[in-house]
Amino acid sequence: MKPHPVKCGCGTCLPRLLTTLSLSARLLLILGPPSTVLLVGLLSPTAALLTPLTFTPSLYLYHRYRLSNNQNHTDSSSLRRHAPFEPLLWTGITVGTFVPALAAIFQLGICKLATLILFGSRLQSTPLEQLFISEFQRTSVQGVAEEALVKRWALARSWGNWGFNLVLSFLAAGAVEEVFKYLPVVWARWQDGKKKKGSQSPGVRGEDEKREGQGKGSVNVVETQWRGNRAYIDFALAGTLGFGLVEAIGFIYGSCVLPERERGWGMLILTVFERVAGQMGHLALAALAGVRATRREFYAHVKGADGEEGCTKESSFGWCSDVWPSVFFHGLADFMALSASAMEGHVGFIHPKERRLVGGMLGTVAVVWAMAFGQLRKEWKELDRLDGLAVEKEKGNR
Repeated sequence: MKPHPVKCGCGTCLPRLLTTLSLSARLLLILGPPSTVLLVGLLSPTAALLTPLTFTPSLYLYHRYRLSNNQNHTDSSSLRRHAPFEPLLWTGITVGTFVPALAAIFQLGICKLATLILFGSRLQSTPLEQLFISEFQRTSVQGVAEEALVKRWALARSWGNWGFNLVLSFLAAGAVEEVFKYLPVVWARWQDGKKKKGSQSPGVRGEDEKREGQGKGSVNVVETQWRGNRAYIDFALAGTLGFGLVEAIGFIYGSCVLPERERGWGMLILTVFERVAGQMGHLALAALAGVRATRREFYAHVKGADGEEGCTKESSFGWCSDVWPSVFFHGLADFMALSASAMEGHVGFIHPKERRLVGGMLGTVAVVWAMAFGQLRKEWKELDRLDGLAVEKEKGNR
């Protein structure tokens, strides 16, 4: 691959990028990945060998981020405005460090309430509810007595387990995780609001107008806050990368510490593939929420394809309209995986072994992710169209 030209000045090729970052960010970028692998290696050498693969989505998105910024630098009329790299780096670290633990607290509360409703009596614990919780916590059925396996099979096929899987998929996993991963967008929106308020003072406004007048008819995408903004999408992806990296490493480590008879390199490779592919699916959901937030925030005044004012028909619901498609796709994918596990007689998720179930699970989850990518592509095309309309409107007002 040809080296990035130094004269570009975009600050996204790695040598130049390091010179623009703070010392703490540089140390984090250089020492963070090997330190992560080393820490995992202290717990499981096998997991440490597979951990570098979990950084693949991060490297791919950084490559896309760099290419997009290169295009912006060479084309002054480009509409794509991206967030600076260092805030994105710290966003991913912050979300990956704190959000999984916070999300787990909410998820435990939701799951406990669901078990009391589905298996308890008047919200009181019962032997059936305690049995369900103990079976749900199993990560392996090796060494379980035959009688216990029969009870587990019956519990897995019960309507209560299917109801619990619905709650776990769409509410505990889908809603909780997508809302937490949306928080970087909320923070970016708050920061953008502060900048807009600051630019409303007469002195700042005069400087902005002066800078916007420079150039031969070029559109200044730096000073115009509302036009062509892609920062919301960047922050949504950065947060999801941090969350997804921790989740993927956790799943790989969990697979590596399974009993030898249930592990095997085939299962480990399949787990890594599922985690990396799953990360890309979660990134699509984050981008979808970011695109919808961008349309709602910056293009509410531009007529959409249906001729109505506003970015989406659900824009009156605020941020809920941004995240609900992501919650739906996330919950549906998780429910497909839990259903395959239940059909093999498991409570909770233990990776199925039967080939038809594995194939069916991977196939249905792939269809869900394809639907999510299709929806993202559709809404991103509409965002690009609104970009063009906004520029035409701005040029017409000059």
